[in-house]
Amino acid sequence: MKKTKVKPLPGKNIFKRIMTKLLARNFLLFITIVLFVGMYIVGLVIFKEKNFGNTQVFFNLFISNAGLIITTVGMTMVLIIGGIDISVGSVVAVTCMMLAA
Repeated sequence: MKKTKVKPLPGKNIFKRIMTKLLARNFLLFITIVLFVGMYIVGLVIFKEKNFGNTQVFFNLFISNAGLIITTVGMTMVLIIGGIDISVGSVVAVTCMMLAA
């Protein structure tokens, strides 16, 4: 008796294939989002008496770290493009020292 291969239907497990491709390409982004959400949930549990779940607090996390976010995105782009320039940290440090003085 001859065995025949059964081809899977095109629509079957499409969600699994899409998620596998997305995680393969954007694994680090996925991990970052999971860590951020996890830490935010821990903050909600620990500081629930201090109104940590307010939407303004959530936006303040981004507003107070805007400079760090911009610097990090810029440095990431430089590293991805291939112009390895790690001097961003020293420029930020010197700027902070000059502003503090």
